[in-house]
Amino acid sequence: MNFSRCVSLLKFAQHPVSNVNVTQSYRLRFFSKKVLFTSNSPQIKVQSNPDEFLPEDLDDGYEEEVEKVERQVRKKYVVPKKNFRIDDDPKYQRDPIFNTITSYDTVAGNEKNHFQASREREERLYNILESQRNQTESKNSLSTEETSENDITVTESEDSGFQRSKTLETVDGKISFDLGVDEFHKGEFLKEFKMSLPKPLDECQEDLSSVGLNLAPTFNFAAYADHSELIQQYVHLGVDLHKMEKNQDHMRALLTVDYKKELPMYIQFLHDCGVPADKLGEVITKAPLILTEDLDDMKVRMRYLVAHDFNKDSIARIITKNPGWLLWATKKIDERLGHFQNEFKLASAEVRYLATKAPKLITFNFKHIHENTFAVREQMGFNKAEQKVLLLVKPQLWTLSRKKIMDSFHYLHNTMKLSHIMMATQSDVLITRKVRLQNRHEFLVELKKAQYDPKSQGYIAPRRVAVGSDEEFCSEVAKVSIDTYNLFLKTR
Repeated sequence: MNFSRCVSLLKFAQHPVSNVNVTQSYRLRFFSKKVLFTSNSPQIKVQSNPDEFLPEDLDDGYEEEVEKVERQVRKKYVVPKKNFRIDDDPKYQRDPIFNTITSYDTVAGNEKNHFQASREREERLYNILESQRNQTESKNSLSTEETSENDITVTESEDSGFQRSKTLETVDGKISFDLGVDEFHKGEFLKEFKMSLPKPLDECQEDLSSVGLNLAPTFNFAAYADHSELIQQYVHLGVDLHKMEKNQDHMRALLTVDYKKELPMYIQFLHDCGVPADKLGEVITKAPLILTEDLDDMKVRMRYLVAHDFNKDSIARIITKNPGWLLWATKKIDERLGHFQNEFKLASAEVRYLATKAPKLITFNFKHIHENTFAVREQMGFNKAEQKVLLLVKPQLWTLSRKKIMDSFHYLHNTMKLSHIMMATQSDVLITRKVRLQNRHEFLVELKKAQYDPKSQGYIAPRRVAVGSDEEFCSEVAKVSIDTYNLFLKTR
C-alpha cells in the first residue's frame, strides 16, 4: 500500500496520533478503524523522511522512478517483528506505550508533520501526471481525423467542440448522424429499408417447419421424428417404433445409441451373422436391447454356435426368429440345449434341428417348459418316443397354454376317439382350438361322415379337420357349400 493511502486511512479512522512515520511496506494492513503497524521500541518515533527519495522533476519515465523509490524504501527499512495495535478500545488507551502519543489535531503549526509532507508529495506527483495526460489529450483533440470503414465515415471537428459525426453511404445518397447524442435521424434512416409487408392471404414461400415452441416431454417418437436423425435412421431400417413406446427400457435403448458411430457397428454385426437387409428392422424391433449389449460378448455367442457345427443358414434363422438369443450368456444357452438333449434323449443333430426350428423354445420360460412336459408325459400319457416326436414335429406344444392343450386333447381322445399314436403323427390337432374341432366334428357327424379310422371306408384324416379355412373344409372334406355350414352353426 502506498504512503498516501496510509495517510488517508489514518485520517479517516481519526486516531490520536502525532509525528508518526509509517515505513512503506506491503505488510502494513489497514481496516476501517483499526491500524496494524510495526515498531521495535515502546516509543514510536520518526524513522524516515520519504521526501528524500522523491526526485524534484519527473520525466516520461516517472513510473520507473516511483518503483525505484519503493525499492529503496523497502531495502533501507526492515519491518520489525513486534506488533502494536491502535484501536478505540479503552484498554489500548491505558497502555503506557501509547500515552506519549499526542493528538494529530494539537500539533503545532511550526512543527513539521510528516503526514502532511507525504500528502504534499503525493499531490505534487499527481499534478505532474495530470498535466502530462492533459497535454496528450489536447494534441489529439486539435487534429481532425477521417477514418472510413466500408461505407461509414467518422469525422472529428474542432469547431463543434470535439463533436463526432458518422456518414452512412447508401445507393440513394448519404445519411449523417451525430454520435454526440443518443439518437440520430431515425426517419431518414428507416426510409432506406425497402421492405414490403405480406398481406393476410399471401402464400408463404418460406419453410416454417422449424418455427414453433420447444418440444415438451412425450411418450412417443412422433413428436421428434422430424428433428431427430436417429429416429429417421430407424424408420429407414424398418423398425416398428410404435411397438417400442410401451416399454421405456426399449425406448431408452434406441435413443441412447450414437447413430454415426455405434449403430453402424451393430448393423454390420447382424449382417455378418447372416441377417438379410430387409430383416434388420424386424430384428431390432423384436430385441432392441441388443443395441446396449457388448459387441464382443455377442461375437463370443456366435462363435459358440459355430463351434457346435451350426451352419450359417441356421445361425441366420436363429437370430432372425429369436434375436433375444444374443442377450443370453453362452453358459445359459449351453444349459438349455443340454436339458432338451438329456430330457428327450436327443442326438447332436436333433438338438441343432430343434434349436434351428424353434429358437424361441430354447430361451422360453423354463418353468412353463417343465409344466408342459409334465402335462404331455403324465396327464396325456404319451410315451418317451411319442414325446420325442411331438417335440421335434410340434415344439409349439411347450410354449402354448397348458389348459388349452389339455382341453383339445380331451376332446380328441374322449369324443373323437383318436389314439395317442395318431395324435403324435398328426400333432396339428393338439394345437387347434377346441371350439373349431367341436364345430367341424359335429358337422361331419350330422352329415354321417365322421370316420377317423384309417382302415374304414370314407376315412378322413384328423389333420384335415383341424387345419385350413372354413371354405377349404367345406369344399375338400365335407363336400358341401359354405352356406350350409354357416346355417348349421346358426342352429347350434
